[in-house]
Amino acid sequence: MTHCFALVDCNNFYASCERLFRPDLDKKPIVVLSNNDGCIIARSEEAKLLSISMGSPYFQIKNDLRQKKVAVFSSNYTLYGDISQRVQQILLSWGDAIECYSIDESFLYFNQPPADPYSLSRQIRQQLIKQLKMPVGVGFGSSKTLAKLANHIAKRHSQSGCASLLTQHQRNLWLPQLPIGEVWGIGHRLREKLQGYGFESVADLANADHLWIRKKFSVTLEKTVRELQGQACLEMEPQIESRKQIISSRSFCKRLTELADLQQAITQYTCRAAEKLRQQNSCCGEIGVHLTTGKNCDKPYTAAKSIRLNKPINDSRILSEHAQALIHELFAPGYQYQKASVWLSDIDPASKNQLQLLETSADYRMHNSQQLMKTLDEINQRFGRGSLKLAAESLQPKWAMKRDFCSPAYTTNWQQLPKANAN
Repeated sequence: MTHCFALVDCNNFYASCERLFRPDLDKKPIVVLSNNDGCIIARSEEAKLLSISMGSPYFQIKNDLRQKKVAVFSSNYTLYGDISQRVQQILLSWGDAIECYSIDESFLYFNQPPADPYSLSRQIRQQLIKQLKMPVGVGFGSSKTLAKLANHIAKRHSQSGCASLLTQHQRNLWLPQLPIGEVWGIGHRLREKLQGYGFESVADLANADHLWIRKKFSVTLEKTVRELQGQACLEMEPQIESRKQIISSRSFCKRLTELADLQQAITQYTCRAAEKLRQQNSCCGEIGVHLTTGKNCDKPYTAAKSIRLNKPINDSRILSEHAQALIHELFAPGYQYQKASVWLSDIDPASKNQLQLLETSADYRMHNSQQLMKTLDEINQRFGRGSLKLAAESLQPKWAMKRDFCSPAYTTNWQQLPKANAN
């Protein structure tokens, strides 16, 4: 074996982030709520032991949570994103390459397998605990699929939080014990279809003839079988591909009936989408707006419309003007709107943006657009998102997402830094 992979997965990531600056919550049950404090989307181990279910609506169990002294938090995505980046920065020093698979999972690639994967796992875990108080599980494998399975073993069946499937002996020991549904990429329907052919354990699939699998199922599942057999078919993807579509969407904390409120909301969503567009150094050639009351209302209404732009842009001002025009066309009085969305499509790198022979008045505004947008982004990055915004956005919107239990932006806002009192 000339190389190997490791998957590092943060345990109960959202709950662990909330505990990072709250030592008083050590060993205490924690839950994190979805947008508008709707339902439970994350739980600490202590909360799981209290039989608190994922997806439970908060309004139905809030009294039960209070009685069980469970700490409740609104989603703080700014904090979670920043902590995720800090985890990746630490992991960079351990592997030869890194791939951020999700906000709480990262693959590490090693040109040479470690002599002692368990010792290396302990060192990685110790550093993350020391610097970020972030508990993780680490799984090693000769392929990504095996590393994913090893991580499952580390988190569910190992007290050390470490596991390895690098050797055939280790695979022979563990794969027969794992149900086939634990394999990365095998969902409910595929699992049932495989079970119809007699596949029950991961070992059954790993021992299957990959050519038969390809004939009966797909090339994708054939690669999965090869990966379970120790052959790396999935390569590392350290560079995140630029998105071809960007969507900014939120449900309102209460239903809106006035056009002015919807215009404020759609401007904010557009600016957020434009910020993401600039982060990947791209421009878009199309913008669209979606508006809906939702299905659970007396008078349902849904509408959407998009327009092509004269030239690709990423300027928040111009994109917001187009979004305002679209929402004005879509708005119908007499309805109670629950949600709005903005999408940007036809996205290409800004370097491909071609100059036009005949310019419109909007094109003249683009001459200083790049520097202006760069300044806007730098100020908001330094002083916190929303420090500088368009006048069309409300300073205190009554439609803003409900976050009654949101923790401070400990790491991204100077005004919300944690304070230590020395008495």
